Amino acid sequence: MSELRTDRGTSMTEMVVVMAITALLALPLIAILGTTTRVEQSQASGSDARADLDWALTLLAADIKSGTPTERPRVGSRMSSTLPLSIIDERGVEELIHWRVGPSGLERITYNPATLRERDRSLVVAAVGEGSESAFTYLDASGSALDPTTTPAGIVTDCTTLIRITLTAPASDRILTATRNVAIRARAPGGNGC
Repeated sequence: MSELRTDRGTSMTEMVVVMAITALLALPLIAILGTTTRVEQSQASGSDARADLDWALTLLAADIKSGTPTERPRVGSRMSSTLPLSIIDERGVEELIHWRVGPSGLERITYNPATLRERDRSLVVAAVGEGSESAFTYLDASGSALDPTTTPAGIVTDCTTLIRITLTAPASDRILTATRNVAIRARAPGGNGC
């Protein structure tokens, strides 16, 4: 009689019971796997955003260290989101560079210093933007902020010894902010009547 039962195979009830037990065991495993995947994606997004911020700050710092702020911002640009720099290259040729934080990201714009005509524009990092703070804060030798909207341009240009750069980048579930203070090269604190 037992041979007949073996030949018949498994009953529908047995199959349903096995499938229900398997589902009960598999659901928590699937939930854990889904959570782990979301955490990994979030961390990867945060790492990418942090790398974008670090890259942008490194490029900005290089230009700031080799240039000096200038009082020649482009018409319509805000000093809090645009950093105009005059850079003298190794041949002694002046270059006018504007770093701009705008809706498209962080841009580096090169102008002809004589005509103020744009020569080159490159989007450096698309994901970087201006946060709740100004992207560029001009600081004098005492560490006080110089407001370019109320301080005469010549004083901002002559008295800035440090520029604080504050940029943001979106990560998957948060906004990352990075700040770096960069000293202006060859700028003696308190020079030119500051």
